[in-house]
Amino acid sequence: MLQLLLLLHLLLRYSAVGHVALTFPSARFPPLDFLDSARTISPCGVPKPDSPRYTQLYVGESYNFTWRLQYPHQGGYRLSVINETGDVVEQLTPVKGSKYVGIEDQTLQHAVVRPTRPCAPCIVLLERQALEWGQAYEFRSCADVNIVQETPKDDERCSKHGDYENGKCKCRHSYSGELCQYKDYCSTDDDCLNDGKCVKEANGIVRRTCYCSFGYFGQNCDQTFDVKPENDKCFNYDYPKDEKKYDKYGLFEDDCFKKTALNEDDFVYSRVVQDELEIILDYKSTSWISIGWRPMEIDRSCRLFPDLENARNKRDTRWTLISHSTIQMNESQYPIDSNLMPVPIPKLPENNGLLRAALLAPLHPMDCTDIVIGSVRDGRSRINDMYTRDRSTPLYDIWLDGEESFSAAYGIERDGRTIVMFRRRIAEIEPSDHPLGPGEIFVIYAKGQMMGSYSHAVKSALDQGPISDHNFYRQDEVKYHGNRNRGVHSVTFVSVDEQFQNIRPLPRFRQPDPSSLQHPVAAVHDPSAHAAEVPKATQAVSLPTTITSERSSSISADTIRQPPLAKFHLNSETEPTVKEESLFIQSEPVLEPKPELELEPKLNSREIDYLYFDNGSLTLSTFQLVYFFFFLFLLLSHCYL
Repeated sequence: MLQLLLLLHLLLRYSAVGHVALTFPSARFPPLDFLDSARTISPCGVPKPDSPRYTQLYVGESYNFTWRLQYPHQGGYRLSVINETGDVVEQLTPVKGSKYVGIEDQTLQHAVVRPTRPCAPCIVLLERQALEWGQAYEFRSCADVNIVQETPKDDERCSKHGDYENGKCKCRHSYSGELCQYKDYCSTDDDCLNDGKCVKEANGIVRRTCYCSFGYFGQNCDQTFDVKPENDKCFNYDYPKDEKKYDKYGLFEDDCFKKTALNEDDFVYSRVVQDELEIILDYKSTSWISIGWRPMEIDRSCRLFPDLENARNKRDTRWTLISHSTIQMNESQYPIDSNLMPVPIPKLPENNGLLRAALLAPLHPMDCTDIVIGSVRDGRSRINDMYTRDRSTPLYDIWLDGEESFSAAYGIERDGRTIVMFRRRIAEIEPSDHPLGPGEIFVIYAKGQMMGSYSHAVKSALDQGPISDHNFYRQDEVKYHGNRNRGVHSVTFVSVDEQFQNIRPLPRFRQPDPSSLQHPVAAVHDPSAHAAEVPKATQAVSLPTTITSERSSSISADTIRQPPLAKFHLNSETEPTVKEESLFIQSEPVLEPKPELELEPKLNSREIDYLYFDNGSLTLSTFQLVYFFFFLFLLLSHCYL
């Protein structure tokens, strides 16, 4: 039976992915769009927030429900109203039967519905099929709503963001939509300072955003490089002036930079400037381009950020810190103040909506990644500092208690290529940021699909239809990158010798008085078990560094080292920089010894293909092979018995 369960786990582990999130009513915040039935807890994939953002709906009123579809999956959708225990109160579409609708147009991203039953508080549940990966596979998105039996007042018809006049909503500044239901970053060009432009994207994660003139960046183009050097020999901060002085696009001198070849078309240039790293992306694309990174070794519990359970504010007064973590640093240079009071470490979320198997699974290349996405349109650029917990569309750092960490950002398009430069600190302390060195870091890259060259590992709705939106991947609109427009590398942007002496010492914990307050080691829960422990062991990925090299690949790896799933401990620290000397115990603890780390055998390149094959899925042929051996195993087991 154990072998059978392991095989079933193998089949589920390689199931497909999808990207969908409600935009009206608004999805639970943050609006993650990778909440599939194989990896997240039903019905919503995310826990209910402590303070939900309810959308007020009225019985008998018609509404145009909308969602973002980031990948054109085959199949239809279903919209339901469920209560807080998951019971269906009313099925909105289809009105009769339990099947899916929308098969006739598989790029549809809206539906007109009319709730007929009051329900408060309740949930609107969107379920979307992905038939190319199997009949049972689907992904979902939830919105918290109050459906009331009342006649809406005029001041409530426009989501409290506009005025109801002559039967229509007149939206206030920075809101749009028939009901003023969408929050925008700009309403007109005047909102984008320094000659920026307000650009509309009907299905973007934010529907109206600013594109900034050269040299400006930020949500409203209100930031610029404050310490711009004069007559810099490496970068043309006054572009398009003095183009002849710089050999690369009139923008920069490549001799000043370390060059990393991502593939034959796309390159990254980097240089260390004191405590900052300047990165230039030079990709063959006129759509969006991106780069992401994380430490080579990072604990799998990083998936517990952002905290969707508000666990940080739920401290347990029964627990005590009895020892401290020792961080490798120069104690004589950074002495510890003996008068400092110990700070309780926040409690970790239990599961953040993820199933036990998903928490224990190896990290996907997109998991826990600091990401920069840039695009250029009509000579102006939009460059964003973002983060993603999983395979969801990256979210703005400012949504995750962070900020745009750039000190400079520039972008141009030239000769069918997009060139984006950004500069930021090498060492960052925000939870949504990862350091850029020193030493090797795990790097991913991607770029948008272009009309006429779409690529999907298996046939999507664009290939098999029927569809109405043949221009699904609009230029500069951040959607699925395709199975060819992305890859992974290990890169050393900052060597140990180049490391700038950080003026901000790393945080230290001193040993407190035993009466200090602390929390327990959090257990991870899901419906299939009372407790699950996220592996303490880190993911270590060894990949070939391609610095100024002719060798390139969209995915390449020598080894993937992972601990066996049988031995796990919850630990959110990154192990390369922290010695394991922390114990958090209750008043009468029962401590169990930690097992030694055991590494799995090295995997060859074919075995690690799942890491980045169309977001971590098996090819159909490989899936069929696994399926065949599964039933062969059942047959042999039956004969043996």
